[in-house]
Amino acid sequence: MTPDDPKPGRFRAEDFRPTRSSPSDSGETPKRGGSGLGLCLAFGFGFCLILGLIFLSASLAPVVIVAVAFVFVLFGGAALHYLIWGWWLGGMIRQDVEAEERDDAEREQRLRNLPPT
Repeated sequence: MTPDDPKPGRFRAEDFRPTRSSPSDSGETPKRGGSGLGLCLAFGFGFCLILGLIFLSASLAPVVIVAVAFVFVLFGGAALHYLIWGWWLGGMIRQDVEAEERDDAEREQRLRNLPPT
């Protein structure tokens, strides 16, 4: 037993690493996300925060209630978007994995049916 072997009943880190090839293995260069979504979200959050502080310092209860409702709607919409997008993305990932497994099975079947050389 070598020092790298896990104890009986234990897992190694390699057991949890994906076996898919990375884009660098196939010669493709990974694409960078060139959108300013993070910047827009940061500015939007900062704007809402400053607006909320202004409303709170004005001591106007109706305005504060509207601000809280606005934040609730904003984060509720974001949560709904997150759930729907996550559901959709999960389906896409499942389809990709199924297609990959199907391709692997077909490839293995073709290899088994090749005549010996």
